[in-house]
Amino acid sequence: MAGEDLYGALSGLQYNPMETPWGTAAGALATSAPNLINPYGSTGQALGIALGSTLLTSLLGYQARQEAAEQSLQAARLGTSLLGATTPQERLSIIESAPDAMMQNKLLGVNTQLLAQERLVNALRQQKQAEAPFEVDIKRAQELGVSLPALAEMDKQRSARRATILAQTAPSVGTAMPSGATDILSKPETYEYLTKPEREALKFKQEAEVKKQEQVDALRKEFSALPEVKNYSLIDTAAKVVTQAVKDPSSVATQELVRRAVQLIEPGMAVREGEQAAIMASQSIPDQLKGELSRAFAGEGGLSEPTRQGILRIAERAYSTQADRYKVTKDYYEGLAKERNLPSKAISYLGDAPTWESITSKDTTTSKQDLLNNILQEMKGTTDPAKIAELKQRAADIYKAP
Repeated sequence: MAGEDLYGALSGLQYNPMETPWGTAAGALATSAPNLINPYGSTGQALGIALGSTLLTSLLGYQARQEAAEQSLQAARLGTSLLGATTPQERLSIIESAPDAMMQNKLLGVNTQLLAQERLVNALRQQKQAEAPFEVDIKRAQELGVSLPALAEMDKQRSARRATILAQTAPSVGTAMPSGATDILSKPETYEYLTKPEREALKFKQEAEVKKQEQVDALRKEFSALPEVKNYSLIDTAAKVVTQAVKDPSSVATQELVRRAVQLIEPGMAVREGEQAAIMASQSIPDQLKGELSRAFAGEGGLSEPTRQGILRIAERAYSTQADRYKVTKDYYEGLAKERNLPSKAISYLGDAPTWESITSKDTTTSKQDLLNNILQEMKGTTDPAKIAELKQRAADIYKAP
């Protein structure tokens, strides 16, 4: 329909000679010529009028045909340009370039049919696009030998499985790796359910997460190796034991109190030289307390209440100093992590340093299980056979104590 209308509009670009001024004049002369002959006049006069009008009409007709041909050719050129135009604005510019209103009207007819044809083509294209997925589904169902409802259920299951695979990516940096996440790209089902771009995107994401994790591990390793961090790791446990054991007068608790107090007050020296030597070499422990602490450490006596309170005050100052150093270092490294777009909370395995008040506000009852757990943690942190033997002996003493 639209094609036939367009053909008619293009055919209308052909000019009839009668549409030209010459053709109009020739038609008028041909119509009026018989009326000019006087039937009562002379034969010569009538013959002259007839011959003259015939000759003039022929000449006017010739000029009309010539002009019609020229106008048809010009209209055809503009019509061809109109067909090649790609936008409505471009077509209007071509129509405006026509030399007269008649040709513009003819070209406007062509333009109207072009617009109708474009609308029809767009409608057919949209219909085809809407039908395409359905046709594909029919073909897939035929190839698989299933019904369309069964195919829809299969697609639903595949979509769910695909979502599960995509979820098994590398975890957020600083968290545990999900089971199977590292080799998900090597599994056959990944190639069955995911497209190539999806597999490439998954691989890129995993590689990026692995690189980030490596950066976090390197930063955490560097942070953990610093003296202020190592010292705080030691005094964190020691502070909790001291605040518990300071109120327990038993001999086992007293020995543990002295041991942990020295680790808290002189963490580096206690590690290098041992607690006994650290007591005598410490400049933070008053001389009047050193003898009593040495005897209590050797199991040769208890501690007086003033000594216990003195230890607690010294331990508080030592803990606060070490905790402040640790916090400054921790804040600095967490800032580095943020600058590198890494999870800052994954840098320190110790977390935030609690205040001394929050430590001492906890339950101060010391149980055998608490002391044994502390020794177990200490054993996990050493490979020295002599140290391990000493810890085992301490555990045995605690176990035998009433």
